[in-house]
Amino acid sequence: MLLRRKLNRKRCQPENHFSTDEEEDLDKSQIQEIEPKKSTKKKKLVKLNDIGSKKPKKLQKNSYAWKKGDKLDPIPSEKAQILEETHPELASKTPYELFRMYFDSDIMNLILEETLRRLYWSNSEDCNLPFIQNAMSRQRFRDIKEFLHLCDNNSIDGSDKLAKKLWILASSQGYPFNIQVYVGKEAAASDKIPLRTRVVLDIIECVENCRRHRLYVDNFFNSLKLLEEMRKKEFRLSGTVRENRLQKCHLQDSTVLAKKETGPSDYIITKDIGVVKWKDNKVVCLASNFECMEPMGQAKRWCPKSKKKIDLPQPGIVGSYNKNMGGVDLLDRFLSSYRPKIKGKKWWWPFFTNTLNMAVVAA
Repeated sequence: MLLRRKLNRKRCQPENHFSTDEEEDLDKSQIQEIEPKKSTKKKKLVKLNDIGSKKPKKLQKNSYAWKKGDKLDPIPSEKAQILEETHPELASKTPYELFRMYFDSDIMNLILEETLRRLYWSNSEDCNLPFIQNAMSRQRFRDIKEFLHLCDNNSIDGSDKLAKKLWILASSQGYPFNIQVYVGKEAAASDKIPLRTRVVLDIIECVENCRRHRLYVDNFFNSLKLLEEMRKKEFRLSGTVRENRLQKCHLQDSTVLAKKETGPSDYIITKDIGVVKWKDNKVVCLASNFECMEPMGQAKRWCPKSKKKIDLPQPGIVGSYNKNMGGVDLLDRFLSSYRPKIKGKKWWWPFFTNTLNMAVVAA
């Protein structure tokens, strides 16, 4: 007889199974139905994403106990090593000698800008660049540029609007540490973790010792959840924050603070996070997991009444943010000074030339 295979049935072999055959008639007594055992334990289902890994954990919700206070709980930190300790053989050299060690004459020649590509192979004395002419001919350069391709035309997304972004982690002096190209939502991305938080947590993976660094971000990235996650990693973070991301943070209303003269501030802290509002030309709001009001500083601002600049009290978090923020903007200014003038019609060409340009600037 035939048995229909289901989840609650199982075929049992007779004792002399070696002597039976598929076409042999079997006795009904030799076949039994075995009911599955009922388990009291609940089975836990693990949802997998497209690449087979576990679903990213959702950030835990937390209630913040805001209060007026002086200091936050400190995050362990270490001082960066100086040049005399890491490379004693370079300690005796002057800044100019160190500069000449890293920038050779070929890099310095890149400062020269040509309005037309064919002038790179010109024989004129004022336009002659021997290192380019010796590298390749003009026709070979044209052929390479024509057939150079960095995109797979077989996997073009019809909904792609060709809008690409670069997430850059840079120092306050404009040196790039890590670069990520954002081309849309990733397959393994979780809707529970916002994009702004994923970007920061991913881009700092290149940092070896978090205790030696401080990270400053603008209001697109900063939030209370990000400050918590960075504190768990012992990473100090500070930056401007949008007021709609502050959960029950009882600070003075911005509309009331904006009507006052320049200088007043308000603040509130928890055990791990500090939030400050300060009235400059307009009201600014900042949040940090390692600094708050102290130490207070001074800021010079123009006073319309006295017709001169006066000193105004400035929270310490504002002065620290103004001093260290702007590294990515400084990098963009460096890139604009040496940007390649060779244009292309392919959408990926700006990424390609920008990568080469950034490598030269960072060299």
